[in-house]
Amino acid sequence: GGAAELCLGDSIGRFAPRVVPSGGRVFFPVDVERVPGPTGIGPATAGTAISVQAIARDSASTNGGVLTNGLQLLVE
Repeated sequence: GGAAELCLGDSIGRFAPRVVPSGGRVFFPVDVERVPGPTGIGPATAGTAISVQAIARDSASTNGGVLTNGLQLLVE
């Protein structure tokens, strides 16, 4: 695996783990009423931004995992 940078800050929430199929794509459907946050699961409120990044374990990687690019979603 290549070098990667964690784009998220200290206060993060976690979605349930997903298994990445052999095609390399995984989908994370987001229920705006149940968004994980640093203090638990709750609704996303209009005007807030949700920053997300996937962290994957990879047994072939020399550092044990890989990170995706960060993505920010604006809730309207």
